[in-house]
Amino acid sequence: MDFRHLPGVDLVGDSHCLPFKEESFDSLIMTEVMEHIFSPLRAFEDVKRVLRPGGYAYITVPMTWGLHYEPNDFWRFTKYSLQRLVQLSGMEIIYLERIGGIFSQIGARFVDVLFEVIKRNATFLSLKNRERLATIVTLPFSISFYCLGLLLDRIDERDALGWVLVVRKRSI
Repeated sequence: MDFRHLPGVDLVGDSHCLPFKEESFDSLIMTEVMEHIFSPLRAFEDVKRVLRPGGYAYITVPMTWGLHYEPNDFWRFTKYSLQRLVQLSGMEIIYLERIGGIFSQIGARFVDVLFEVIKRNATFLSLKNRERLATIVTLPFSISFYCLGLLLDRIDERDALGWVLVVRKRSI
């Protein structure tokens, strides 16, 4: 499901009010969506509504990232905001884990900015070829920062690229 008609999108809808009847699903995946929803609590409540009792939702959210899909980029989440949203929605957390740390953040942002600069400025190439060039140039940086993140992100656990969250709708 997406919020607008695009090639390959089978269903268009609003995550504040999912277009499904109550208790339709045993599981649900919502990845990198919550930051684009103006009322995250309403979205969590609607996730609960469409899940069957005992059903699970797998949700990922950013904590640190640059603006994207503007102007519909509203939030960044901490583990505390996620815990509170889940509590207020009446579900329970099964799993909550940090994605990345400070070195992963630095690397991801550097690679993202470099990719965009190449894509924007290599105008002598078609868009597809600019993206290919940007991928080739940024790949060694991406691999290097990934390895650096694996080694050093544990130094300080206050920073995160984002969070992985698994919640369950309580059985009655």
